[in-house]
Amino acid sequence: MKIMISIAAVFFTMSSYVSAQTPDRSRGQGYVFAAPGIGNYELGKPNIHIGIGGEGFIYRGLGIGAEIGGVGSDRVVGLGSANLSYHFFPRKTGDRLEPFVTAGYSLFFRAGLSGGYNAGGGFNLWLNKDLALRIEIRDQHSHRFETVSFRIGVTFR
Repeated sequence: MKIMISIAAVFFTMSSYVSAQTPDRSRGQGYVFAAPGIGNYELGKPNIHIGIGGEGFIYRGLGIGAEIGGVGSDRVVGLGSANLSYHFFPRKTGDRLEPFVTAGYSLFFRAGLSGGYNAGGGFNLWLNKDLALRIEIRDQHSHRFETVSFRIGVTFR
């Protein structure tokens, strides 16, 4: 729990850097997602990862973010991450397609902690100024757990 609080503190501290951007740029965004996938902790059974996260832009398309959620089918494991991301066309809020890549630290938790890494990519398809369809593929690994998922969600600014 201390690690999750630390990640949230870093996220909110870094968000102060975003305030120097011009008014026609997005300073950050939040998202919710559901992600069917497959992992190694339930004998290869399909799983679903549901979560919420956010990113703040620190320089042009470079962002820092955090997310938290649960993943599993019969047995749910908590999963949080702290990531760096790069959004390729974040310059104006009017751009419709926003591809991105992301990588960072992952933490699986349930009756103990299992740290590792994650990497992925996808895009936001902006439906209007403040709402987008989010499509992403994310691979998350630790020494105990692994999950690869196809995420679909909503991004908002």
